[in-house]
Amino acid sequence: MKLESARELIENCNNQTNSLFGGILFDEWAVVVFRNNKGVLLSYWGSRKSDFQKNFAEDISVLSTALKLNNYGYGDFEFARNATGSNVDAFVKVGQDTYLFCNNLSKSMDDLTKDPKWLAAQSAFAELCDQFRNDPLQS
Repeated sequence: MKLESARELIENCNNQTNSLFGGILFDEWAVVVFRNNKGVLLSYWGSRKSDFQKNFAEDISVLSTALKLNNYGYGDFEFARNATGSNVDAFVKVGQDTYLFCNNLSKSMDDLTKDPKWLAAQSAFAELCDQFRNDPLQS
C-alpha cells in the first residue's frame, strides 16, 4: 500500500478507536521508517511534531529493545505497558523497516487497558494491524 492509503487507514482507525473508547485513546500517531539505524518521519498526527522528531530516540527507548530483539511480521504490534508522557506506548510494523508509533501523552497503556472500553477499542486497532498484515506499506 502507498503512504496516502496508510494515512487514511490510520485516520479511520483513530476515529474508530476514539469513538469506541469514548475519548482519546492515542493522541499521537507517527509513521517512521528506519534507514541506516535512524528513524525518518514519514507522517505525523499530534501536537508535538518537532519535539517528536527531536526526541524520537529517547521517546521510543522503552520499546527499542523489543524493536531490536524481535523479528516482527507485518501487522505485529508491541505495547509498553508502563510508558508515560512522551515515551511511546505502542508500535505496529506496517512495512519493511517501517513502523506506526502510537502514544497517549497523558496516560500509560496500563491505565488505558484498565478502562472497560479498551476491549471495544482494541478491535479497531486489531483491524488496522490486519490491514497492514495483508497489504504492507511500501516506503
